[in-house]
Amino acid sequence: MRIEVNAMNDLSTSSTRSAPNFQGTLGWLDGFVLHLRAQGRADKTVHTYTSSLALLQGFSERRGMPALPDLSTEHLREFFNDQFERGDKPSTVSVRYRALQQFYKWLLIEGERTDNPLDRIPAPKVP
Repeated sequence: MRIEVNAMNDLSTSSTRSAPNFQGTLGWLDGFVLHLRAQGRADKTVHTYTSSLALLQGFSERRGMPALPDLSTEHLREFFNDQFERGDKPSTVSVRYRALQQFYKWLLIEGERTDNPLDRIPAPKVP
């Protein structure tokens, strides 16, 4: 399934994790967006975060990687390296890093992960 930036989709979770905490029709993307909105995040922030997730999902699908909640630190390093190789500015990559950092922190809080794969990746330096 694809992440829709302007709409929330019910995305399935991997069977390698325990049962998701999201009941009913809420998938991990819906749950994350609900979390952001409950925190009072601006629409632009929600859009930036979901756009970053969409980029990561496209990258991971092209490379045959697991679903976003199951990506490893190495997968994420590959993603950020790809962003720089494509010529993206450090400030752009930094915004994406911070968006993904919030997503993985949220998964950890929700019990969907036991670690945050971004903990071992420093934020990109912005000149």
